[in-house]
Amino acid sequence: MNNAFNYNATIRHPLIRYFNLERDRAKARIVKMEAHIRIIQKSCFHIPMYVDLAYGGDSGNWAPTDDCNWTDYHCTVCDAEWKITKNNRGEIIFDGTPK
Repeated sequence: MNNAFNYNATIRHPLIRYFNLERDRAKARIVKMEAHIRIIQKSCFHIPMYVDLAYGGDSGNWAPTDDCNWTDYHCTVCDAEWKITKNNRGEIIFDGTPK
């Protein structure tokens, strides 16, 4: 039997095991860095001078109660993003995790 098409022989190949190990190590480093970024974002003060705002709106719907306005926030210090939406029913919806 030709080992090139044998699944078990392919998995046991040293290079395949090495690359799988490196991939798993890289994924673990990414998870640790993402957790570190979340810690930085939670401890950031989001100073208004460094927060970019983008205003948006959705009006002209067939039901006026579905119209809404929102503001997208982006902190240039910690790279956090969040959105605050206000609809015509007076509800305010926070999307994201700002302080």
